[in-house]
Amino acid sequence: MSAVIFMVAGAADAVGDWLIMLAGSLIGFCAALCFAMLGVGFVALFSLWKELVLQFRRANIRSLLLSSPLAIFWLVLGLAAMVFIGMLAEKVPVFGQTVFKILIWGVISIAFYRLWTSRSHAGLMLRAILMLSFSGIMVAAAAYAYWWITTQTALLLVVSLSTIGALNVAFYSSSVRLTALKDNLVKPPGA
Repeated sequence: MSAVIFMVAGAADAVGDWLIMLAGSLIGFCAALCFAMLGVGFVALFSLWKELVLQFRRANIRSLLLSSPLAIFWLVLGLAAMVFIGMLAEKVPVFGQTVFKILIWGVISIAFYRLWTSRSHAGLMLRAILMLSFSGIMVAAAAYAYWWITTQTALLLVVSLSTIGALNVAFYSSSVRLTALKDNLVKPPGA
């Protein structure tokens, strides 16, 4: 229903003949998809922050401070590996680029999985550094998108659509939480 409201708002904002209004409704649909993706990202980010804070509460502060240089070393090594992979990607023939991309994304996924499941203090510090970076990127992207949208359409329309989107994210977040609680209650003991 909210996507329909975004589409109607996009069509109403595009003044002109029916083709321009159709394009406006498609832009409204794209805005609804963008808001949904950003909302899912913020809900996931919130869950990751909750998990990270719980891990920090259980950690020893002295060990965390001592492992910070190791975390920074791993961060620099990871960034250097990304630059090296980018330079290597240019040299891969065109017919092998798809396989290369799949392999690289697989390696990146495994690296993030191993980082997030590690229990070392250096891993915890590296997760904190990456979470601060990702959070900064997402907040800056959301602020810029909101500013840009307000310059393109009427302010009251942007505020009402933002309210609708925020309510959708809140309801989505609570449904994810209820599903997680239900799944935890259904698990057999010792699982």
